[in-house]
Amino acid sequence: MLCKVIRRNGSIGLINSIAELFVEEKITLEQAKAQIEEKNIETLNRTIMQLRISRNR
Repeated sequence: MLCKVIRRNGSIGLINSIAELFVEEKITLEQAKAQIEEKNIETLNRTIMQLRISRNR
């Protein structure tokens, strides 16, 4: 399973990977949020929205 601790240098990549899994319906939103620190939830939400928009084009 994904690591719950997000390191400063890897946080963007991890958030992107988690967002991809959610958008591809491989994990639930609750599972996605459980994998990252609370301070990064808003970044996850923005990333998910961007992925959904880019896939609908």
